Amino acid sequence: MSNPSTISKLIQDFKGFLTIGIMIVLAFAGGFLLSDCSSQKQYDLLYGQNNSTIDELTITKNKVQSLGRIISGKDEEAETLREIIRSYENRPAEIEYVVRTETVFVGNTEETRELPNDYLFTFQNGLPVSQFKVLEEGYSFTTFSVDFDTTVVISEDDTAVLLEATSNFDDIPRRIELTEVNVQRVREHKVVELQVQFGITPSINTKPISGDLSASISMPWLHPRDDLDVLSPRISANSNSFRIGGDFASYNLGSKIPVFTDLWVGVGMSATLAPLREHPSIDFTIGSKF
Repeated sequence: MSNPSTISKLIQDFKGFLTIGIMIVLAFAGGFLLSDCSSQKQYDLLYGQNNSTIDELTITKNKVQSLGRIISGKDEEAETLREIIRSYENRPAEIEYVVRTETVFVGNTEETRELPNDYLFTFQNGLPVSQFKVLEEGYSFTTFSVDFDTTVVISEDDTAVLLEATSNFDDIPRRIELTEVNVQRVREHKVVELQVQFGITPSINTKPISGDLSASISMPWLHPRDDLDVLSPRISANSNSFRIGGDFASYNLGSKIPVFTDLWVGVGMSATLAPLREHPSIDFTIGSKF
């Protein structure tokens, strides 16, 4: 049976852990509320300026693939993409999205028994592309310049694309509905890569039952996902003890929470080397990578 002094120390240690936890939760909540309020004001302003629906706006879900898989095809489209990447100023590792759009301009067919003196050729959406005129001495054939303007808005999961075309015949922008939009988000991370993480590790000693709080340094090396590390060796120390152990798994809460983009929470075990303890402790680590 544990003596009263041990239980009292354990309660005090857990009070400290609880205080740290409350501070972290409050920081998360404050950052989330500030970010949410700021975003809501921006959206309210945007919708207040124009709440109409754009029929020609094309919205598609983003697919997630590695860059190697995207460019590994043997068709003409993959070869064109490889050529674009070879000509790209940045390194392939800096490419985040690959957006491909397809547009079909639908033409018109008209029949007549008599040749008109003046005829304007347009696509089905009314975009003027050329003009035929009968002159006093001969004929005139004019092809107009067409300016294409594409607006792309990319979010985490979706992409919206709007295409407009303007002919210099009348300089009137006309929206064009896209036939197909394909967006592939490049998510390339190394499964095996040595990294360094600093953090704070609360520990629960199993025998005798007690609590401890240490500064820690770990070296994550195995990353099944970009927000998950497993089997990370760790060293923890404070003024009273020195521990060596590891985290079974660590998850990046920052991937789901605004403001804190690199906040890892892990669970593992460690053994105390000084002073020497026979039984290991259960550890919870909160840290950030550098």
